[in-house]
Amino acid sequence: MPLGVLAGALRPQSWLFRLVPLLLAVMVLMPMAFLVYGSVSTVPMGRFSAALTLRYYEQAITTARYLDAAWQTLRLATLSTILATVIGLAMAWLVARSDVPMRRLLHLGVIAPFFLSPFIGALAWGMLLSPKIGLLNHLLTPLGLDWLSAYSISGIVWVMGLYYAPYVYLFVQSALYNLDSTLEEAAAMSGLGPFNTFFRITLPLVAPAVLSGMLLTLVAAAGQFGVPALLGTPIRLQVMTTYIYDLTDIFPSRFNLAAALSILLVAVAAIGVIVQHRLLRGRSFTTVAGKAARPKLIHLGWTRWPVFGLALLLLLMSTVLPLLTLLYVSLVTLYDGSIDLGSLTLRHYAAILVGNQLARRAILNTIWFSGLAATIALALAVLISWIVVRTKLWFRGAIDLLVTLPAAIPAVALGLALLWTWVYLPLPIYGTMWLLVIGYVTGFLPFAVRAVTSVHRQIDPALEEAVAMVGGGLWTTLRHVTLPLLKPGIAAGWTLLFIIFVRELAISILLYSPGNEVLSVLIYARWVEGDYGVLAAMAMIQVALVAVLIAIASRLFRVDLARAAA
Repeated sequence: MPLGVLAGALRPQSWLFRLVPLLLAVMVLMPMAFLVYGSVSTVPMGRFSAALTLRYYEQAITTARYLDAAWQTLRLATLSTILATVIGLAMAWLVARSDVPMRRLLHLGVIAPFFLSPFIGALAWGMLLSPKIGLLNHLLTPLGLDWLSAYSISGIVWVMGLYYAPYVYLFVQSALYNLDSTLEEAAAMSGLGPFNTFFRITLPLVAPAVLSGMLLTLVAAAGQFGVPALLGTPIRLQVMTTYIYDLTDIFPSRFNLAAALSILLVAVAAIGVIVQHRLLRGRSFTTVAGKAARPKLIHLGWTRWPVFGLALLLLLMSTVLPLLTLLYVSLVTLYDGSIDLGSLTLRHYAAILVGNQLARRAILNTIWFSGLAATIALALAVLISWIVVRTKLWFRGAIDLLVTLPAAIPAVALGLALLWTWVYLPLPIYGTMWLLVIGYVTGFLPFAVRAVTSVHRQIDPALEEAVAMVGGGLWTTLRHVTLPLLKPGIAAGWTLLFIIFVRELAISILLYSPGNEVLSVLIYARWVEGDYGVLAAMAMIQVALVAVLIAIASRLFRVDLARAAA
């Protein structure tokens, strides 16, 4: 049975397929339409008026502080992307193509920051390189390096570069593993050294993967809220995301201006997508050959161990050192930048888990909302995967496009768009937990669809067609054939989404309501209050939730989260 009529054979459920594009339009297109309306509306959020204006755009592009915020956004995003690309590309080459020792350890170390919140990393580096109470600064001052500070342009770039390097790494590593090594071998036989071979042969061949990773990093860095808010506020450095949040957090709120800034931020992301498309259009990047042409490892000779030492030092700075810092701060009564192992205590953890009802509720909310949103997203992803992979419905191209759009929308802009949408729609969503769940599902649905479709494409369609030919409906096919075979992708996607939702800050801080606080919002609030011990303990609880889930998923379902995230 041809794939084009497979959905038709499942006619009792065919209406479900036609509801999917409508649902995606409500989830993705409608919020953006309401955001555009808010940016040109003459009345506050919650009211409606046919009168329109462009004064908020005029204010955004003529006011010095907003222009400076736009410049700082582009500056920080570009520098962070460059640093992340250098780190990710170098580590991908070492792990995939060189004989550096302990490559598996390096692989696990370089992807570890992907599962940690950049905001948590910024908290840790703020404590490490604080001018007054930084643990590292106390050690570096005698060496004449007392000028180092996390509260600076370089500090923000350093943190975002470290925590976005896995984006580039995951794209490039996969391309390098599948690279046809015959061209590199020919270059070596022609007398080119490893350095020239990399830049003249290898790098051009993996250019699509590098550019894809850079685009994703650029969009994520431009839309990053937590890191510039934490490390930029003490030096009065504002970016687009922090201004958007501040405009919604003041009284009276200026949602219209925030909407205009959000549209401009989305435009930055759109420009990145267009640039990537134009750079790759018309170019040929054939890199995959047969099994006999698998890449051969390049021998580093006597430099193997020095290179390994440098790579390990980088990974220690991105993951181990920040986590140890947070752990230490969470265990001391009062953090003042000194090291006193004799005063360790669990009082902060006891205050959170025993004496703080708000914190306990936030932990439970985090687990409940993250699990619910991940489940909804995966259920929707299975339907989308079926339409895109197993049918020839005329609207499947539109569905594929709608699913990818949220990946190019910064989280702050998406959160504000959802606020504008659900304050108008006649459904009891605004001010409830469901608004937060909808924000999670909408913003990160691309991850779920990618995890499911990558496995679905590997399933022989004849297995599903056989059930349809004997009269089985959609649910029968899903229950007995598709879902069992999709289990690896579903398990990996669910785990990945749960982790992302647990650490998500930008969407959470805009969409939460009293009684529906989550852990990331409380951590941010504690930072504003300067309560380092409690916020460090909350951060470690968040890390523990992620670590426990990864351990359970790896043991029960053998989930490969690195592959799901790529």
